[in-house]
This record gives sequence, structure tokens and C-alpha cells, in this order.
Amino acid sequence: MKTEKKRQQDRPLARKTAIVTGASAGIGRATALALAGEGAAVVLQARRRERLDEVAAEIAAMGGKALVVAGDAGKVEDIDALLARTLAWDDGGNAYDVVVVNAGRGLAGGILTSDESQWEALYRVNVLGAAHLMRRAGQYMMERRGGDIVAVSSVVGRNISPVSGFYGSSKFAVSGIAEGLRREVCGSGVRVST
Repeated sequence: MKTEKKRQQDRPLARKTAIVTGASAGIGRATALALAGEGAAVVLQARRRERLDEVAAEIAAMGGKALVVAGDAGKVEDIDALLARTLAWDDGGNAYDVVVVNAGRGLAGGILTSDESQWEALYRVNVLGAAHLMRRAGQYMMERRGGDIVAVSSVVGRNISPVSGFYGSSKFAVSGIAEGLRREVCGSGVRVST
């Protein structure tokens, strides 16, 4: 037992807490499991609580710690609740060191062919929600003089495709916001990457 506890403490992210949005599936789920595997306590956020509970159970089975905070990454009040619950989480050390801004949604079609009624909802999550989370995390991490913010973008944000032009524009914006934030906080020991 002591050997297992020692191994857990020797992992690269032991005694660190990471927040992952969009953690119920895909890249977010895989990222949360990988962070937990490296020793981080992980805060999981997405809209589908039952899926988050499954990921949390997998992390617990690995000997890790997970906090489930269901919410919509496109709503400022849910982002604020996510951060407040993280800071109140004793098992996570009442702090956070890593934020993975991953939540997002896709939209097929170009500017002329995509469903225009979906544009605002896509930007609410992919751009505005991501920007709010990066802002809040950046402010907190500057005060602490350290931390990592990782914004998940896409290759279609750099090479805009005619079959996913509107979605690509949202990922172009995420990359731009992350770069702007990186330049604001890099002198404070905070790293921002896409």
C-alpha cells in the first residue's frame, strides 16, 4: 500500500488540479483520463452528468480523484460555478493549476450551406464560453504567478475549409484569443497554448 501511494505521489502532476471542459466524451474525456493517469486531481465539466459520472468512476478505479460539475461551457454563470466549485474542493487542494478549454460543438457546412440558426449557439460555446473561461483562469493564475491554460483548437481554424467554414471560423477565433492571452500573461509565469 505504501508503495502504491509513493508511486502516485511521484507522478508528474501529483498535487496538481486540472479542469477539463467537454470532459464527457472525445478529446475531453481522453484528456481527463490522461491527466488523472499522471496524478492530477481532475474537475470534469460537460452538460451530460451521467457521462461525467462514468468518467469520474474510471478515474476513481485508477486510484485518482475527480469532481463532477455538470454545466454548459457557453454560459458565464456555469463557468463561474465551475471555478467556484473547484476552489471549494478540498480533495483538489482548493486550487487549480491546469485548465483545458475543450468544450465545443461542430457544425457542418460552409458559410452558404451551414444552418444559420445554429451560428449563435456555436459561437456561444466555442468562442465566448472559451474566452470567458480563459479570462477567468488567466486572472486567477496571474495572481498565483503560474499555471497552464490549454485551448483546444482545430486544424480547420488555420486552414478554413469550404465544407466547415463557420465552425472553422470559431476555431480561428479560439486560437487568436489564446494567443492574445498568452502575450498578456507570459511574464507572470502562466503558460497558454493551443
